[in-house]
Amino acid sequence: MSDINTILQEQRILFIEGPYGCGKTVLSKRIQQEYLIYGYDTIYINSIDLNTYEYINGRDLYNNFKERVIREFKTLIIFDGIDELNLLNKNKDSYIQNFTSNISLLIKEYQNIYILINT
Repeated sequence: MSDINTILQEQRILFIEGPYGCGKTVLSKRIQQEYLIYGYDTIYINSIDLNTYEYINGRDLYNNFKERVIREFKTLIIFDGIDELNLLNKNKDSYIQNFTSNISLLIKEYQNIYILINT
């Protein structure tokens, strides 16, 4: 866990990849628990929730989280199952590209945001 913490603190973003069933979600939830102990606010969202959340609100990811995150609090945002977004959307290429662009905007604007993405 110390290596994960080091990467997140230095890079502010971490990707976890692996085959189905290898424990990526379990690891992500364990990291979330640890960051809660450190006093971080955490947001955990899976691909189905993310897809529904964006669809219902009719806005992009950046604006949705911009309204939710308070600048003063350190916040870990976990996106679980991002590879499934391709299965959930008809316009696959632009959706992933939009997701990536929005993540970049969040990282640039908010110095208190740390992002964990798993496939």
